[in-house]
Amino acid sequence: MKGADALARIPLGATLEAIYYHDGGDTSGQYVYVKYNGKYGFVLWDYLAAEWHEGGQ
Repeated sequence: MKGADALARIPLGATLEAIYYHDGGDTSGQYVYVKYNGKYGFVLWDYLAAEWHEGGQ
């Protein structure tokens, strides 16, 4: 994903909804498609800390 514009700044500690990530999404350089504050976009996995919930919630 080269040359993409930033759509929003997400503050440290904010909670995002992960819509889609590649299998093994913890691979460096991968992007996660997220929803934050009513907007959808891609975030580099390296900037995220995953919090897993039973049943995928």
